[in-house]
Amino acid sequence: MIANLMLYGLEQRHAPPRSALLSHRLNPGAHCFHSDVIFGAPSADCRGTGICKIVAHGMLPQGQRKQTCRHSEALFTQGTGGKGVAMYLFRELLCINVYKTQLRDGMLTLADHCPLPRSMVNYLKLEIHTLPPGKYPVETHEGYLRIFFS
Repeated sequence: MIANLMLYGLEQRHAPPRSALLSHRLNPGAHCFHSDVIFGAPSADCRGTGICKIVAHGMLPQGQRKQTCRHSEALFTQGTGGKGVAMYLFRELLCINVYKTQLRDGMLTLADHCPLPRSMVNYLKLEIHTLPPGKYPVETHEGYLRIFFS
């Protein structure tokens, strides 16, 4: 697991390794998919609440990263035998506005389906291809948040 996280460049100098935060929650050898999550509703041109799109890490232009706090890096892992997916968001990477608008009252609400990248579906061996609309509880842990979609 730690090797997977280090491969995705999540270790930072002068900061506790984020892999330590997740090691007790993930099975040894669990595959992780590192990505950027853009918040908003797909039907509202990525405005509003929800997840607008998920893209492979490093695919967002640098200018977009600096101009808005409507996105965050995330890790995804397989859940319930491929019938679901868990998203891990690191608190240190989240803008306060994401807490206020997207994760209000401990819930993430998706009004629209959000397609999962084909590379994620294949790599994690998922049976689902989209995040379905609904209200999803946000689990709070030390240093990170976990949201499970099924």
